[in-house]
Amino acid sequence: MNFLEETREDIKRVGHNIQDIMFIGSYDGKYRMTFQEFERIGDFEYYNSNSYGGTEIPTDLIVYFKDDTYLYRIDDDGREHWSYNIIRKFDNNKKYETFDTDIINLGYEDIDDIEFEVKDSEHKIEDILFIGSDDGKRRTTFKELKENYDKKKYINIPKNTIIYFNDNSYLYRDITYYGSFWEYNPNIMCKEEDEYEKITLRRNIRGVYSVKERIR
Repeated sequence: MNFLEETREDIKRVGHNIQDIMFIGSYDGKYRMTFQEFERIGDFEYYNSNSYGGTEIPTDLIVYFKDDTYLYRIDDDGREHWSYNIIRKFDNNKKYETFDTDIINLGYEDIDDIEFEVKDSEHKIEDILFIGSDDGKRRTTFKELKENYDKKKYINIPKNTIIYFNDNSYLYRDITYYGSFWEYNPNIMCKEEDEYEKITLRRNIRGVYSVKERIR
């Protein structure tokens, strides 16, 4: 697969064009380049398979648009691709329904998994604003989830479940053929006037793990 063509197609797929791009660079927006600069290092073929193996495209690479949405890289059981993020921003002032905890499966490993993922995302349980649907319309708390475990419910956590933190980042539940897992999304917002370092172009980005660490 040609990485440049894949990127162009996905930009079009999500309803954007090249003129909509604010920058291409690192996930935190601290390292940036234009699309024209990206064309020089992104025009190459890479092996995008459905088998297990290391990623060939930087995992922290994003295409950030002027409307604060962005494309970011996903490794889906060995198959790399672009995924589209729309900024989610919630607070406790909006009306919402109770998230039905009866539909949630929480065995011991699930409780431990949630606590581990929260810690791994550099958050604490106290940082959780809510757990619920990804549109924020149905919510519950971590305390209620633990209480629900005592009722021994055995239905899987829905795919659209998110753990939303008070800094606007979140964990979301994804389900694939190989099982279900939590993915962390920092839910970033960047501005054109933010300070950043210009990416120095030396070679194409195939086999580069991190934009911040290698493309400089």
